[in-house]
Amino acid sequence: ITADLTRREEELARTFEIQKPIFEECASLLCDDPDVGKRLMETAIAQATLTWRGPVHQSIQIFTLCWFVHSLMAHSRLTLTGRPAAGPNPLSQLTQVQRVAAVLSAFADVGIDDLSDMLGLTPSQVQAELRVADGVLAPIAYARGSDR
Repeated sequence: ITADLTRREEELARTFEIQKPIFEECASLLCDDPDVGKRLMETAIAQATLTWRGPVHQSIQIFTLCWFVHSLMAHSRLTLTGRPAAGPNPLSQLTQVQRVAAVLSAFADVGIDDLSDMLGLTPSQVQAELRVADGVLAPIAYARGSDR
């Protein structure tokens, strides 16, 4: 049993190492404070490691991002952050739900159904939030001459 547990821990560590760049990118895009984003993502990885019972493969990414989103939203409720604001980061102009949906769908390829589960919304509500986010971000990207 000990050898199996050690092998599983090693598999989890390898999988998280492979997924680390996407986790770091999502954390930086979803959280304006890099230290908070890093801490919340480390916590999400630790929670996913402790609670994941399925086979070790790519699907653990969604599970980990779900832990991150729940931690981020709890942190935002406690600190009264996560509200739309003016600032240099265009993503800051979105609500937290819009920002999570936009970032995770674009940068982590999280599907509508998984976003729906993470955010506690129906798939149609997630799609509506993504449309609103696109309406906010598209003019900014156009004005800056950015490709989306």
